[in-house]
Amino acid sequence: AAETRARGCHVLLAPTVNLHRTPLGGRNFECMSEDPYLTGRIAVGYIRGVQAGGIG
Repeated sequence: AAETRARGCHVLLAPTVNLHRTPLGGRNFECMSEDPYLTGRIAVGYIRGVQAGGIG
């Protein structure tokens, strides 16, 4: 959140919280994991941290 605010932004668009269903997806490098449980656990902490920093 601090890095995003320092750049003058109010919204953060990456990383994505998608699941890797196929290796053919060209944006898998932005995603967190192919495991739904792990992705959910990581995403909760990430989103809470970003929102606590004032980024929507």
